[in-house]
Amino acid sequence: MYRHSVLAGTLHYIDPEYHRTGTIRPKSDLYAFGITILQLLTARQPGGLVPAVENAVKKGTLTEMLDKSVTDWPLAETEELARIGLKCAEFRCRDRPDLKSEVIPALKRLVETANSKTKKEGSNLRAPSHYFCPILREIMQEPEIAADGFTYEKQAILAWLEKHNISPVTRQKLDHFKLTPNHTLRSAIHDWKSRFRFSNDIVNITG
Repeated sequence: MYRHSVLAGTLHYIDPEYHRTGTIRPKSDLYAFGITILQLLTARQPGGLVPAVENAVKKGTLTEMLDKSVTDWPLAETEELARIGLKCAEFRCRDRPDLKSEVIPALKRLVETANSKTKKEGSNLRAPSHYFCPILREIMQEPEIAADGFTYEKQAILAWLEKHNISPVTRQKLDHFKLTPNHTLRSAIHDWKSRFRFSNDIVNITG
C-alpha cells in the first residue's frame, strides 16, 4: 500500500478509491481493466458505463448494450465476461477479485470455450456452391454477372467470350457481352474468407 502517490491517467480509468483516499492498493489497476472489458463489449464511453451495464445484466437486457458491429455474440460467455468486468470495476478495492486466483482463471476458461467453439465451427466451414465460378470451379475473386444471369470469375468469362457467343452454363446464345460486377457476392465471399482464415488460425494455435 502506498499513500500520497500521484497517478497519471484518464479520469474514468483511475481507481475511484484513489480519488477519495489518495491510496494505491494492489487491486487499483483492476478498476481500469474492468472498465476496458466493458468498453470492449459495448463500444461505449467509460462515463456511467458501470451502472449502465450492471443494470442491463440485472434486467437481462445486456444484448441491447452490446457493440452492434458484432452480430454473433456468444451470449453466455459474453454475460460472464461482463460480470468479470463489473467485479473488477467495483468501487471499493476490497470488493474486487484477485487477478491471479480469480480473474485470470476465469478469462482462461472463456478463451478455451471460445477456441473450442471456433474449432468446431471451422471444421464445418464450407464455401457455398454459388461462390465457385462455373467455368473454373474455384472460389471467385472478381465475380461478374453475364447476360445469362449467372456469375463468373471476371477473367474466366472474358476469356470465354473471346471464343464463344453462348452461355457456359445454359449453352444458349447470349443477348450481349456486357458484364456487371456482383458487389454483393464479392462482399459475401470476402467475409467468408476472413472467417475461414480466422478459424484456421485458431485451429493452428490451439491444435
